Amino acid sequence: MPRLVPAEPEWKKEKHEFQEKIQNQKLKILKLQPNITFVDQVEQAVQAQGVYDRPRLTKADKENNIRSLFRKMENRLYFILKKKNEEHWQFPHLQHQTGETLRQTVERANQSHVPNFGVYILSNAPDVHCDFLENGHTRRLFLYRSYHLKGKPTLGEDTVDYAWVTKSELKGYLNPVLYGSVKDLLLDH
Repeated sequence: MPRLVPAEPEWKKEKHEFQEKIQNQKLKILKLQPNITFVDQVEQAVQAQGVYDRPRLTKADKENNIRSLFRKMENRLYFILKKKNEEHWQFPHLQHQTGETLRQTVERANQSHVPNFGVYILSNAPDVHCDFLENGHTRRLFLYRSYHLKGKPTLGEDTVDYAWVTKSELKGYLNPVLYGSVKDLLLDH
C-alpha cells in the first residue's frame, strides 16, 4: 500500500527556496572571488549583493488571514481572543486566584481559552501592566511575552475566535479604553 506523504507547508517551501538562493549566491561569489577565504567575508559579499532583501509578504498577508501567525513578518504579533457575548476582542486573561503566581494565572488562562495551544512564557514577571476603567471598576492587566511552540488554537467553551494582530491593528479590535492604556506600552517590532 502506498504511503501518503503530507504536502510541505508553503512557508517551508519558501524557506528552502530562499536557502538555495543564498547557497547559489555564495558559490557564485566564491567562483568570481577565489581570494575570499573566511565565511564572514562570503556573508558580507552576499549581503552586499542584496540576496537578503526578499519581500516579506506572505500568503496570509495577501489573504488578510488574521488567524495565521505567518503574517506581518516585520512586526511583532499579539494574540487576542473574541469571547461569546462580548463586543470587543481581548487578550487571554482570567481573574488571579489566591495562592497562585501571576505566571500560573497566565498558564491557566491560556489553557482555559485555547486548550492544546503550546506557548512558552519567557518570564515569571510580566513585561508590562496597565490599569484601565471597565464598568466603573479599575482593572489591572498584566501582559506576558510568550512564544508559540506547537499546536493550532482550539477554542474553549466561551471563545468564538482568535487573531494574531500587530500593535497598530489592535486599535480596531480592543475596547478603546483598554487600547488607550496599552498602546504606549507595547512594541511594534
